[in-house]
Amino acid sequence: MSHYKISEKEKCRLREAAILGARFYKDYLMDKKFIVITDDYQIHEIVFYKKDFLHLTGLKTNIKKSETFLDLCINGKISTGNILTNQRHNKNTLKNKSKILLKLDKFLHTDTSTNLYLYELKTSSYTFPSAIKNDKENCTIAFKDDDLHARSLRKAINSNNFLESHLILAVLEKKNSSLKTIYQRYVK
Repeated sequence: MSHYKISEKEKCRLREAAILGARFYKDYLMDKKFIVITDDYQIHEIVFYKKDFLHLTGLKTNIKKSETFLDLCINGKISTGNILTNQRHNKNTLKNKSKILLKLDKFLHTDTSTNLYLYELKTSSYTFPSAIKNDKENCTIAFKDDDLHARSLRKAINSNNFLESHLILAVLEKKNSSLKTIYQRYVK
């Protein structure tokens, strides 16, 4: 596994993005389930766990629990000292992930007519069962495992190797047994 060194200046920038991204994540996505209905009339349930946020940032930290990382970010208490100098991803990849963190509200809480639901997104290291791609914002969020929890952020331009894609017709937030419409596109 390669290791990339990042500077203190880069840590500061990544810290700020993690704080803002964590607040978006908390407000719009954290511990929420969504029903996504696509133009092939399939229904998909996706989820955003508290523990997934650290992985979405791509950062390696000295914080043992991913839930603690999110809490520190939300409260603005994460420090550059918590971010390791040796990272798994290079600085450009981390910079791209941090930019996407600031767009987390664009995936499900805006007009998703610019979003595509992808089946079997293949990357160099993993095939994700599903993803949501937004070409306008140049961002993709990929989901993994049977429960389709959020796992990876990437550029949309790097998310073109997939089995098939479909327009999103509706997004509903699932709360207990009730559904709240977040976005609905009318099809003729």
